[in-house]
Amino acid sequence: MLTIESVSKKYRSGTTVIDNVSFECGPGVVGLLGPNGAGKTTLLRMIVTLTQPTSGRILFQGRDITREPDYVRQKLGFLPQDFGVYESATAFEFVSYLGGLKGIRSRGKVMEVLEAVNLHGMADSPIRTFSGGMKQRLGIAQALVNDPELLIVDEPTSGLDPEERMRFRTLLTTLGQTSLVILSTHIVSDLTAVAGRIAILQKGKLRTIASPEEILAQASGKVWQTVMSSSEFERRRSKLRISSAVQKADGVHVRFVGTDGVPPEATAVEPELEDAYLLITGDTEAR
Repeated sequence: MLTIESVSKKYRSGTTVIDNVSFECGPGVVGLLGPNGAGKTTLLRMIVTLTQPTSGRILFQGRDITREPDYVRQKLGFLPQDFGVYESATAFEFVSYLGGLKGIRSRGKVMEVLEAVNLHGMADSPIRTFSGGMKQRLGIAQALVNDPELLIVDEPTSGLDPEERMRFRTLLTTLGQTSLVILSTHIVSDLTAVAGRIAILQKGKLRTIASPEEILAQASGKVWQTVMSSSEFERRRSKLRISSAVQKADGVHVRFVGTDGVPPEATAVEPELEDAYLLITGDTEAR
């Protein structure tokens, strides 16, 4: 169980990055969603003990991680947003080294996590020959090598192709059966298939934490679709909260949210997570 109790983070400049955030979560996949600059990375850095809250407490399995940082570090797997590698090392050497820092000495375990991210065939290849997506998968492997009870991944699908992203989502779903996985992203589609609960941050504040079904229910009856000409779209776009707009042969297919100023020709449609996110935050960045 991870417990966030009234946590705030304020920098010396006076900027409050995390503002009185509280929630609890147990085993499963929790999505941390919000636009860039919402405070997601700062919150994760506090959970993994890289920085301390200005106020409030973070508890893991009932232990205060500020007072006992080594306790959570022993049970932690972490893939930061900016993940560095040793270019001259091989994939096996790199994961073995980081695994050794966590007390893992098993060659079999290293090969197991490399296979989980489809890099076992490149175990003896220098990392300098890897593509960006392969390096990202290597980062995922090192986060898994100690069988973490708490896995934190910050924007993990950056640089992954569609097949790799599907493989990673499947892996997270499996891990979430026994461990707590926190997946931070600004891409709503990364969470649709894997997250049992989603926490939405905006400007450092927790707007909601709920299941995808509960979040979708908030958007019921508030999502619309219509087709309009390009000129009409340009005239109306500033007055609508648009979640998507696609140009097709018969005009612009517009999907928007809200209850005010709905054109009479618009038809109600079933909400998707992107629509609900826009209703909650007003942000159109997450796609």
